[in-house]
Amino acid sequence: MSSPLAGEGAPGPGAGATRGRRLLRVLAWVVAAVVFMGGTATVGWLLNVRNQARRRAGWSRAAIQQIASLSITNEPLSGELAELRAGGDGRISWAAPHLLLMTNGEYLAFASFHGHNAGPPPHLLIAHGSDGRWYYSSYHFCNEMAGVSGDEPPGSIAGFASRYFARPFDPAGGDCLAPTWEGGLPRSGAEGTPEGQQPKGDQHGP
Repeated sequence: MSSPLAGEGAPGPGAGATRGRRLLRVLAWVVAAVVFMGGTATVGWLLNVRNQARRRAGWSRAAIQQIASLSITNEPLSGELAELRAGGDGRISWAAPHLLLMTNGEYLAFASFHGHNAGPPPHLLIAHGSDGRWYYSSYHFCNEMAGVSGDEPPGSIAGFASRYFARPFDPAGGDCLAPTWEGGLPRSGAEGTPEGQQPKGDQHGP
């Protein structure tokens, strides 16, 4: 005679399926949460990239206007040129806050934006040369040109452009935001400025 308690507590035939469905629901919620968090992070990163690009573009427009307003016969450029010709401030012999002096006497009036080496926004230097041309570079010069403080002064604007990945551009509407440098050391012997490329902007140096 079988006991009336026989089989009591044993799972019914549908118990395993129920547990399986519950596990699938839990896994689905976990996957959805992961996807949501990943999507949120991606959207946040993309918005940051856009905002940084806008900030850099706005800075470039203001920098072009600022540099265009400078004259080598007036301060601050006149004083900085005299200082550099006298040997500089002892930290870097060929760079002042607004001026870069080449050994052949050519110079660049400049402004620089400190970005990031990896990720947005890239660095940006904008300059107007005594040769009448405008240049830009995304090379990492660092704050107060500290990134090139140990470098020998370039012999010319062309030498500067070649060494530090500078490109000419038209300040009236040419692109000065595209990266010119992907990291690494300054180059020597490589041609950074295409021969014969002349911008359409002001052809008179600052």
